[in-house]
Amino acid sequence: MRENRRMSDGFPMFANHAGGKFDHVFPSEGQVRMCGDGEVVPVWVRIVSDGETHWGWVDTDRDRPTMIWPRYVQLCLCFQGEGAMLDQVNRGRGKPVRLVVEERT
Repeated sequence: MRENRRMSDGFPMFANHAGGKFDHVFPSEGQVRMCGDGEVVPVWVRIVSDGETHWGWVDTDRDRPTMIWPRYVQLCLCFQGEGAMLDQVNRGRGKPVRLVVEERT
Protein backbone atom coordinates (compact mmCIF):
# COMPACT_ATOMS: atom_id res chain seq x y z
CA MET A 1 0.00 0.00 0.00
CA ARG A 2 1.37 3.41 -0.97
CA GLU A 3 1.83 5.77 1.93
CA ASN A 4 0.10 9.12 1.51
CA ARG A 5 2.41 11.89 2.69
CA ARG A 6 3.07 15.53 1.99
CA MET A 7 6.39 16.50 0.43
CA SER A 8 7.20 18.69 3.45
CA ASP A 9 7.01 15.64 5.74
CA GLY A 10 10.06 14.09 4.16
CA PHE A 11 10.79 10.75 2.57
CA PRO A 12 12.55 7.70 4.00
CA MET A 13 15.48 6.75 1.76
CA PHE A 14 18.99 5.30 1.98
CA ALA A 15 22.44 6.75 1.25
CA ASN A 16 26.17 6.09 1.45
CA HIS A 17 27.66 7.88 4.43
CA ALA A 18 31.34 8.70 4.07
CA GLY A 19 33.49 11.62 5.03
CA GLY A 20 30.67 13.34 6.90
CA LYS A 21 28.39 13.55 3.86
CA PHE A 22 25.68 11.55 2.14
CA ASP A 23 26.06 10.32 -1.45
CA HIS A 24 23.99 8.09 -3.72
CA VAL A 25 20.60 8.81 -2.16
CA PHE A 26 17.94 6.34 -3.33
CA PRO A 27 14.67 4.75 -2.14
CA SER A 28 16.28 1.31 -1.63
CA GLU A 29 19.47 -0.04 -0.06
CA GLY A 30 20.15 -2.09 -3.20
CA GLN A 31 20.25 1.00 -5.42
CA VAL A 32 22.74 2.64 -3.05
CA ARG A 33 24.97 -0.46 -3.02
CA MET A 34 25.00 -0.58 -6.85
CA CYS A 35 26.25 3.01 -7.08
CA GLY A 36 28.76 3.39 -4.30
CA ASP A 37 30.79 1.78 -1.60
CA GLY A 38 30.84 2.57 2.06
CA GLU A 39 28.32 2.37 4.83
CA VAL A 40 24.66 2.41 3.74
CA VAL A 41 22.47 4.27 6.23
CA PRO A 42 18.76 5.09 6.38
CA VAL A 43 18.07 8.80 5.81
CA TRP A 44 15.23 11.29 5.73
CA VAL A 45 15.05 13.55 2.69
CA ARG A 46 13.10 16.77 3.16
CA ILE A 47 12.36 19.59 0.74
CA VAL A 48 13.37 22.96 2.18
CA SER A 49 13.45 26.56 1.00
CA ASP A 50 17.03 27.25 2.15
CA GLY A 51 19.88 25.70 4.10
CA GLU A 52 20.09 22.82 1.66
CA THR A 53 22.66 20.06 1.79
CA HIS A 54 21.53 18.51 -1.51
CA TRP A 55 19.55 19.20 -4.69
CA GLY A 56 16.96 16.99 -6.37
CA TRP A 57 14.29 16.92 -9.06
CA VAL A 58 10.54 16.46 -8.57
CA ASP A 59 8.62 15.39 -11.68
CA THR A 60 5.20 16.99 -12.04
CA ASP A 61 3.51 13.57 -11.79
CA ARG A 62 5.59 12.16 -8.90
CA ASP A 63 5.39 12.64 -5.17
CA ARG A 64 9.06 12.35 -4.21
CA PRO A 65 12.39 13.79 -5.30
CA THR A 66 14.72 11.87 -7.61
CA MET A 67 18.22 12.51 -9.00
CA ILE A 68 19.49 13.66 -5.59
CA TRP A 69 22.96 15.20 -5.61
CA PRO A 70 25.13 17.18 -3.18
CA ARG A 71 25.66 19.98 -5.72
CA TYR A 72 23.31 21.93 -8.00
CA VAL A 73 25.69 21.52 -10.94
CA GLN A 74 25.50 17.73 -10.58
CA LEU A 75 21.72 17.87 -10.87
CA CYS A 76 22.03 20.08 -13.97
CA LEU A 77 24.30 17.51 -15.59
CA CYS A 78 21.46 14.97 -15.44
CA PHE A 79 19.80 17.17 -18.09
CA GLN A 80 22.98 18.01 -20.05
CA GLY A 81 23.18 21.43 -18.43
CA GLU A 82 21.19 24.06 -16.57
CA GLY A 83 19.57 25.44 -19.74
CA ALA A 84 18.12 22.04 -20.64
CA MET A 85 16.89 21.53 -17.08
CA LEU A 86 15.19 24.94 -17.01
CA ASP A 87 13.59 24.10 -20.36
CA GLN A 88 11.96 21.10 -18.65
CA VAL A 89 10.74 23.43 -15.88
CA ASN A 90 9.25 25.83 -18.45
CA ARG A 91 7.48 22.90 -20.14
CA GLY A 92 5.85 22.02 -16.82
CA ARG A 93 7.60 18.66 -16.45
CA GLY A 94 9.05 19.24 -13.00
CA LYS A 95 11.31 21.43 -10.92
CA PRO A 96 14.60 21.42 -9.02
CA VAL A 97 14.27 21.44 -5.24
CA ARG A 98 16.57 22.09 -2.32
CA LEU A 99 16.87 19.19 0.06
CA VAL A 100 18.14 18.35 3.49
CA VAL A 101 19.38 14.79 3.92
CA GLU A 102 19.62 13.62 7.53
CA GLU A 103 20.35 10.24 9.05
CA ARG A 104 17.31 8.43 10.44
CA THR A 105 17.72 7.23 13.99
